[in-house]
Amino acid sequence: MQRNVPFYKIVAGTHFAVDAFSYGDIPNVNNYFLTHFHSDHYSGLKKSFNKLLFCSQITADLCTSRLGVNPKHIQIMNLDETITIEGVEVTAVDANHCPGAVMLVFTLPNGKTLLHTGDFRASPAMESYPVFWNKDIHTVYLDTTYCNPRYDFPTQDQSLEMALHLLRQKKASLEEAGKKFASVLIVCGTYTIGKEKFFMGMARRVGCAVWACPEKERVLRAVEGRQAQQTRALPQACQLHVVPMRDLTHEVAGTLVRPTVLRARVREFERSDREFYTSRCVVPMRDLTHEKLRAYLDSLEGVFSEVVAFKPSGWESGKEAAVQKDLVTIYGIPYSEHSSFPEMIRFVNFLKPKQVVPTVDISGGIKAVQKYFPCPLAYKEDLRSQSRVTDYFSAQSRQQVHAVS
Repeated sequence: MQRNVPFYKIVAGTHFAVDAFSYGDIPNVNNYFLTHFHSDHYSGLKKSFNKLLFCSQITADLCTSRLGVNPKHIQIMNLDETITIEGVEVTAVDANHCPGAVMLVFTLPNGKTLLHTGDFRASPAMESYPVFWNKDIHTVYLDTTYCNPRYDFPTQDQSLEMALHLLRQKKASLEEAGKKFASVLIVCGTYTIGKEKFFMGMARRVGCAVWACPEKERVLRAVEGRQAQQTRALPQACQLHVVPMRDLTHEVAGTLVRPTVLRARVREFERSDREFYTSRCVVPMRDLTHEKLRAYLDSLEGVFSEVVAFKPSGWESGKEAAVQKDLVTIYGIPYSEHSSFPEMIRFVNFLKPKQVVPTVDISGGIKAVQKYFPCPLAYKEDLRSQSRVTDYFSAQSRQQVHAVS
């Protein structure tokens, strides 16, 4: 049975679908867009896909290498370059989310402009994007992951500084006790792709090398443009590990002898005697548990004496800062790759659209946050999910969302 297509997956006034691969062959949709390579957006995209797919270079590399999508069905979109598809001008701009993530600006033949943010983290820099200059945005399909005033977390730079401050404190306390900071294994949670700016930013500031298991290595190669330096090294000899925790056993790690090593320059943590040595291990967020981290620590056979782990996520905002058990300390860091509520509102105020269509369910419902927006929010509950694009367009005139065409 074919699933109904949520109305926000179809760009009104076009035959385009965005991040809509789990609904079968959508009638009257000729072109598909993928904003970024996160499973909740590419779900349903398979090797058998035979339509035309538009995405960024990084996302395309991951679609071919991990999903087996035929490259002949993929059209690469370069940032800030406008292409014309069925008479519609389409421009991809940086979404400030994970590597390869884009927002999509659609300008219809009648001059109306729509923006689909995909997943994004709004920033003041976006207000300088030329694509937004002298252009009235009619509709914004908005990432509303944190659409609630209580989500006012720090900027990404501030969140990184929070983690670095904790490491400085750890380093100082160990040296005061006559111990070396090199004995600490630093762990960072990650997704298949995402949080790279956090752990690579930390690597640059601390002075680390990154070790990756083959799965994560392939992703980093796509992200880094396949320019990573090849080095034969065991995980115990590397300073930063990027590997799923489920694979972090002594037996498995000992056989992975050709990891990618990404060198980072030592800065504020550099010591004059050059003895400073820190290991960072980047693991899936779900595996940041004391039990798994302690097991991994033991598997390294005494190379490290304790674990300091970071869980970078916007959902950590307002939670207990640290949980310590045995030789493992886990810190929740409110680092998000989605917009905070104030950032979201500022972005919408800048664009001044005629309407906003939420693409993520809002806690408490749309009415609870409508007063913060300068324009009407589309009521999802008042718009039936349509499996046929033609049905959707004809229904628009009868619904609260104003038709674009």
